[in-house]
Amino acid sequence: MQRTKFQILASVIAVMAVVNAAQAVTVISAVSSTNGEPEGVHRTGDTFNHVNGNVSPNPHTVPTFGEDVFAFTDRDHQYNGNTVAGLPAYLVGGDYVMTENDARDNDTFTLDVTLAHAARLYVIRDARDAANLPSWFTDGLGLDLLDTGDVVGYDEGGGGGGTVGPGVGINQTGRVYIATDTTTGSSILTPGTFKLFESSTNGQNMYGVVAVAVFVPEPATATLGLLAFGGMMLRRRRMA
Repeated sequence: MQRTKFQILASVIAVMAVVNAAQAVTVISAVSSTNGEPEGVHRTGDTFNHVNGNVSPNPHTVPTFGEDVFAFTDRDHQYNGNTVAGLPAYLVGGDYVMTENDARDNDTFTLDVTLAHAARLYVIRDARDAANLPSWFTDGLGLDLLDTGDVVGYDEGGGGGGTVGPGVGINQTGRVYIATDTTTGSSILTPGTFKLFESSTNGQNMYGVVAVAVFVPEPATATLGLLAFGGMMLRRRRMA
């Protein structure tokens, strides 16, 4: 049975998506903080000596985001799915930043995140203070942060408590916010450096950052896909 033109188009688009998604890229290429803590901040791919003895292996290499990854450079807290359903799927596999939990009450704290690839940027912030967001979340300057309605769990004894996996040993939750570029109005951020500011979560958990690559077909790739589609349509018409 011959395929319809819609099925063929879907196949072409699917192949292009697979080719793009298969490209392994560095999303966060650099991260730095000011007015933070001595432990500093680290991104996916960094290797550093963690100050908490419960973190293993140590020296610690920051992985991509997923279940049981360490959240902070000065605690053994881990991120997990809040329930056994697991973490929000769109976050898993993204690059992320381990921040300093003790910087949570530093009013002059800033975090510079450099993206090497088009991406969506997410901030995970302690849900206990969701009613008191810092002004920069919504001031219309640089980035605005919108609540996705999703949450991530904090296992605050993850490194030493032996609790593994989603929905296990969860002590607190963090709400997930997505960043929007106030200049373009888009949640797809172009490569460049973006500045985040204070957490204002005194006595609670410092925010974390996850960046997930967005693959947009290059013009040449898109053209090849359209040519392939056109060729198949012409062949189908001749065979009809």
